Amino acid sequence: MSYVGGITGGVVERFLPGDRLTCTVAAGQAVVGGNVVEATADYTVQQAGAASVVVLGVALHDAAAGTIVTVATAGVWVIISAGAITAGSRVVTGAAGVVAAAGAAPDARTVIGFALAAAAANLCQVKLIL
Repeated sequence: MSYVGGITGGVVERFLPGDRLTCTVAAGQAVVGGNVVEATADYTVQQAGAASVVVLGVALHDAAAGTIVTVATAGVWVIISAGAITAGSRVVTGAAGVVAAAGAAPDARTVIGFALAAAAANLCQVKLIL
């Protein structure tokens, strides 16, 4: 069994799998709960842009600029989606923090997870693989 600050395999563990991060929303930005966020500085985030390579996870609630937001870094989440996404598809970030189908040959750095079910009503169940 491991715990925060415990030693596992000779390495000190900082966050447990599925843990959440507490971050600050970047100046002039806002995030929407259920959207993907990307890093802008130390523990600072904004809604992810299209095909982001610096994704931290999913915002768990709405937050305004300069306020605290909780970010899920692992697990299965219902994320706002754009366009058709079929079950099993790799997903990447679309504009403004949504997820989109990755396409046939995506840049591996941009893939953030897999759709566990087809997107419906602009929502997609995604297994994060950050």
